[in-house]
Amino acid sequence: MALKSVAAAVLRCLKCADAPCQKSCPTNLDIKSFITSIANKNYYGAAKMILSDNPLGLTCGMVCPTSDLCVGGCNLYATEEGPINIGGLQQFATEVFKAMNIPQIRNPSLPPLEDMPEAYQVKIALLGAGPASLSCASFLARLGYSNITIFEKQEYLGGLSMSEIPQFRLPYDVVNFEAKLMKDLGVKIIFRKGLAVDGMTLRTLKDDGYKAVFIGIGLPEPNRDSIFQGLTTNQGFYTSKDFLPLVAMASKPGMCACHSPLPSIHGTVIVLGAGDTAFDCATSALRCGARRVFVVFRKGFTHIRAVPEEMELAKEEKCEFLPFLSPRKVVLKGGQIVAMEFVRTEQDSDGSWREDEDQLVRLKADVVISAFGSILSDNKVREAMAPIKFNRWGLPEVDPETMQTSEPWVFAGGDIGGIANTTVESVNDGKQASWYMHRYIQSLYGVAVSTVPELPLFYTPIDLVDISVEMAGLKFPNPFGLASATPATSSSMIRRAFEAGWGFAVTKTFSLDKDIVTNVSPRIVRGTTSGPLYGPGQGSFLNIELISEKTAAYWCKSITELKADFPKHAFGGKGEKPLSGDICHSDGQGGTESAGLLCSLAQGGAAASPTTGKIAAWMEEKREQQVLIASIMCSYSKEDWTELSKMAEVAGADALELNLSCPHGMGERGMGLACGQDPELVRNICRWVRQAVHIPFFAKLTPNVTDIVKIAMAAQEGGADGVTATNTVSGLMGLRADSTPWPAVGRGLRTTYGGVSGNAIRPIALRAVSAIARALPGFPILATGGIDSAEAGLQFLHSGASVLQVCSAIQNQDFTVIDDYCTGLRALLYLKSIEELEDWDGQSPATMCHQKGKPVPRIADLMGKEQIWPIRTASSVVACRKEIIKILTKTKQPVPYPKNEDEGAEMASRISHSMTFPGFEKLPSFGPYLEQRKKIIAENKIRLKAQNMAAELPEKNHFIPKKPIPAIKDVIGKALQYIGTYGDLCNTEQVVALIDEEMCINCGKCYMTCNDSGYQAIQFDPATHLPTVTASCTGCTLCLSVCPVIDCIRMVARTTPYEPRRGLPLALSPAH
Repeated sequence: MALKSVAAAVLRCLKCADAPCQKSCPTNLDIKSFITSIANKNYYGAAKMILSDNPLGLTCGMVCPTSDLCVGGCNLYATEEGPINIGGLQQFATEVFKAMNIPQIRNPSLPPLEDMPEAYQVKIALLGAGPASLSCASFLARLGYSNITIFEKQEYLGGLSMSEIPQFRLPYDVVNFEAKLMKDLGVKIIFRKGLAVDGMTLRTLKDDGYKAVFIGIGLPEPNRDSIFQGLTTNQGFYTSKDFLPLVAMASKPGMCACHSPLPSIHGTVIVLGAGDTAFDCATSALRCGARRVFVVFRKGFTHIRAVPEEMELAKEEKCEFLPFLSPRKVVLKGGQIVAMEFVRTEQDSDGSWREDEDQLVRLKADVVISAFGSILSDNKVREAMAPIKFNRWGLPEVDPETMQTSEPWVFAGGDIGGIANTTVESVNDGKQASWYMHRYIQSLYGVAVSTVPELPLFYTPIDLVDISVEMAGLKFPNPFGLASATPATSSSMIRRAFEAGWGFAVTKTFSLDKDIVTNVSPRIVRGTTSGPLYGPGQGSFLNIELISEKTAAYWCKSITELKADFPKHAFGGKGEKPLSGDICHSDGQGGTESAGLLCSLAQGGAAASPTTGKIAAWMEEKREQQVLIASIMCSYSKEDWTELSKMAEVAGADALELNLSCPHGMGERGMGLACGQDPELVRNICRWVRQAVHIPFFAKLTPNVTDIVKIAMAAQEGGADGVTATNTVSGLMGLRADSTPWPAVGRGLRTTYGGVSGNAIRPIALRAVSAIARALPGFPILATGGIDSAEAGLQFLHSGASVLQVCSAIQNQDFTVIDDYCTGLRALLYLKSIEELEDWDGQSPATMCHQKGKPVPRIADLMGKEQIWPIRTASSVVACRKEIIKILTKTKQPVPYPKNEDEGAEMASRISHSMTFPGFEKLPSFGPYLEQRKKIIAENKIRLKAQNMAAELPEKNHFIPKKPIPAIKDVIGKALQYIGTYGDLCNTEQVVALIDEEMCINCGKCYMTCNDSGYQAIQFDPATHLPTVTASCTGCTLCLSVCPVIDCIRMVARTTPYEPRRGLPLALSPAH
């Protein structure tokens, strides 16, 4: 998926409560959370979520039958727009993480390897290196086991994912990437060794000291119909297990060193079967040279087992489908396949299928590929698995819950287990088995482990980044907290926020009883700033809610209780929950986390030792106090401010926030905005509070003033320890067609000016924060106003804020967004230390030249500049046209003829200056031009194939920090050096627009805005619809702002002096 498609999809996701998509996923991926992270451009956070529950998250994102699983459960299935492309989003996030090239590390809560208990050093063997084994080994290594070995009889890992899924669907480097993450944890892989190879059996493994074994060898033999007995590939017959590995070895660079060619397929191919493998064979046969491919299956279209995505791909590639045919005979001529005979199948009224021998069908064919599934038929392998018991299907008896065989120390999963039918189900088999293998091993050492899987998460060095921050003598575990707004309406809500991992909370503003309020309704409505967007992801809200309706006594009691229950609390974020008491986590559903070892230690098993003390010390070291700030409001009365501030301090509040900015309702009572717009009043109120309390306090400022800096200065002069910038912006959100407002209160449908919040006010808040930070260096600022992601939070930190308050983003989702914010901020800080990623924008890689999210070559590069040189050097229009005719005739392009001398001269001029001509080097992406573009690209691929360009992929080492990882204090105010007055700006260093024509979708939006709102500097070709920027471009950037394709237009340095068009000559020379 391209970034634009990703952005559209994540905005559509509802992030449902008790999301059915998650329940439909075999590995129980926390789908709504990883989509939330993608929406916030926290691709590391999304990948962490995915890989925590599915170590093969990228593979499954590419090949998982999502329409039958998560997508099939999506609540949007019932809407006109249809469900979310969950697999595409999963693939996108994990691909971005793959490009980060960061290693997996052991759970930070585990002791060093040398301090691990004996149980974690036992020998564990996994047989086969397919998805089930890779998953099982990954989780066992995350649990803390350090002596894990995978035995693979082939020379490559990945199993079916590597050998039977084509390169165009699942590239080699994807499987290699996931295996490398597993090997980061110390898992060993031994190739060319497996069951029944060199005498290896379960008994020999046990004799060699292996305490537990996982069998994940798949089903290695094809299910061959009797009519194909004796046929060979030389005669034109393949099974899927013959054909697909040949295709894989030839097309997957790095899979093996053989450099074998693709199978030579010609003429007509018949593929037998209706599963995913059959359609992989069909599409691969086309790529190997087949002229026509028929997919033949016994039942109808409604009985096709393949996922719709596979079938659609085959249909797009012109495969033919022939249902209701059962193979009867292979026709040979001269020892070669020339045809196949079939009989028709029909379904009776009772649902049973029968074959009608009277209806014979004969199809000519040169090649037949059988894809009738796989079996375990090798007796040597079966004997090597003794003494485990087999079921009536000839497979090991496996407990579907524990994945345990008849031998307690032997587990099995994947195809060999007889339960999994897909890659993701095989992954889950390995995941499930890992916990029960852990449970079995621990039982050997007298340690009881829960039957409910409590598997560890995925970790990288990013998770070790410290995002704590100190401000005004307070230390915050992370800079994200609840704003004094609806998320802090009650103490129970603040409690849940602290449990979720928020670094601090500001209570809903409360007052003395004499100033108590009663709210109206309706009072909180969606904004109109994002257009007709419904559901989560609102760009703004408007509220006419007043301060808390609860009493000061309630809030003081709540503060006391909260501080008693949360004196210290572990770092927030999923996988970083409080490590005390029952130190375990539910797999993917947000309970507390541990790595199994911690569970056993907590339960007082044999492993309890000096290690227990080390873990306790580590937990204590990680604890940070969550900060609770009381928000208070009074009228302009020294006695009132003194009384209320002292009450909050005595209750145990860590700090106070003085609400001097509520933009509606309270100002009419002489409170809030009425106090905050006058510097003298602000200065006096701060002095009163400073005299009354010893704890820090912050004045909350209003943006509804001419100069917010003057108010901040007054607060500082009054003794405030900092300021909060800003409160909501006063506004009227909208009126209906009948002139009534919304929200409308009572029968009279009355409204008032309310407070606008959310992303819509972020520019105002950033301006306020940066202006205060520039005027008052080092003065603490609590920022609020449109902080909906770690990336937005970093903008405020760069602008001078110390900590960040959040409200609207929680209204759009829930308290769990803190997980995303913390991982996102850690990733942003960590990536600043990686030199290889310096061209990234935060977590976003540089945009490649693409169409529909797939890289596209530049046509000019494929065609070669030498073909254009004769045109460029032509001495006349006539000579120019002769050269054009030569080239366009050669490429079979229509030749536009100039209607007159003027048009001919313009054509020659355009060609000579740009070295381009419509229909030749500049090929748009629609109509006949698109067909020609495809033809040129296809011819280039054929040339590359002939040159045998496939080669082994170079070994890629992980990126490591070469610069210090910045702390929060290092980034605060970093952007202030770039912010100044207009007079500080340079008007001699200009830019112009540059359009990437390969990415252009020919919509003409840049031309339209430039023509009617800009400087008429873009021409629009009426034939090709390709825009061209002329020399009159002033660099205004309107075109870039409205372009629907991200980074299709870039602003580049102007290479000639900028001369403004004055209209009429200047009377005087301008001053520079």
